[in-house]
Amino acid sequence: MEIQAAVAKRVPLRDYLVQFLLNACGIALITWIMPDMWMRDLGSAFIASAILSVLNAIIWPLIARYFSRLILWTAGLLGLIANGLLLMLVSELYDGFTVDSLGAAIIASLFITTVSIIISALLSLDDDAVWQRQTVRRMVHRLEPPEPTSVPGVLFLQIDGLAEPILQQAITAGRVPTLARWVKSGSHQIVRWECDLSSQTGASQAGILHGNNANMPAFRWYDKETGSVLTSNRPRDAAVIEQRQSDGHGLLADGGVSRSNVFSGDSTDSVLTFSTVTDRSRASKHTANYFLSDPYAVTRLLALTFADIAREIADARRTKHRKIEPRLKRGGIYPLLRAATTTILRDLTIYTLMSDIYRGVPSAYADFVGYDEVAHHSGIAAPTALDTLDRLDRQLARLERAITEAPRPYHIVVLSDHGQTQGATFLQ
Repeated sequence: MEIQAAVAKRVPLRDYLVQFLLNACGIALITWIMPDMWMRDLGSAFIASAILSVLNAIIWPLIARYFSRLILWTAGLLGLIANGLLLMLVSELYDGFTVDSLGAAIIASLFITTVSIIISALLSLDDDAVWQRQTVRRMVHRLEPPEPTSVPGVLFLQIDGLAEPILQQAITAGRVPTLARWVKSGSHQIVRWECDLSSQTGASQAGILHGNNANMPAFRWYDKETGSVLTSNRPRDAAVIEQRQSDGHGLLADGGVSRSNVFSGDSTDSVLTFSTVTDRSRASKHTANYFLSDPYAVTRLLALTFADIAREIADARRTKHRKIEPRLKRGGIYPLLRAATTTILRDLTIYTLMSDIYRGVPSAYADFVGYDEVAHHSGIAAPTALDTLDRLDRQLARLERAITEAPRPYHIVVLSDHGQTQGATFLQ
């Protein structure tokens, strides 16, 4: 499938208006709930929302440009504080709206974002409004102005652990409308393939990205040469494995970028990739800037993370109550680990890919592991696993829209590294 770049459009007034109204609703609700906040009347919520929008447009790009790494180093805490300070500044500038403390302002900013997400979902609004993509595009043009070209680039988007029958089932059930549309239009075909006997991400990615997966019998194995156990997703081990498999001419060697993978494909620009995570020379310079160019990125990510944790806890209790077998233990820190793959890693990867598209990189390879993680614990065709595919499908639509504003056309290749079969564990 090739998506042609188009002349970037200005952000429609409708998109600004929608975000303005959502913020106003959030401000009105949180002011009614919290005793530390006050507003003169309902109209004050709209005035406060307008001031907040202006402050975000003026101040937030500076925060994203100069404090992005510090925000990430503090796991988003500084971003929350910055959102809270902006809300307090609104309180200082407008006497019809008052916030008594920074703590209340931080809670309020998180609540406002949550309300925006909920209302968008209820009204089937696009939670990726055009203006969000434009903030990333503007940041790219400030930091790394792209060179337009008519030569197509390629996006390789890997849905980890997705078997062909499950994809067909998801399409039939209306779970993945973006993928279904691509197949129906004829731009894409579903091609079934069989991976090696070592049916797992490490061996498959070594083959795809380096053309060599020899002597990789499992995801984790005892290696006679080193006298130790090698694990594909342990950074030190992944670096050793890639050094063995690579000839220096991997899939991404000529200017391609690696995003959220086990191996880098010999890319010199690698983010969230196990084999290069400790190699700072390969880190993308401005990834944090691009993610944080959206003033609501941190609060939105936290809200979605909490929602996914709650979703997992509820689903685990439901399957246990219904005595669905086979099932794994899903307590402890697993809900947080699931949210890390299905929400945090997914959104970070999408934002990074959007910036890559606006930069006009020649190729990018990204692995989305959320479905694989949920399917391992809940079942390959469980409703919660298919829900994960549905949410990822929406992100693919975001990338598709971003390509229309890119400096070059792109082909999109969607692939899976391996499938799964339903069954009990060996221990069970």
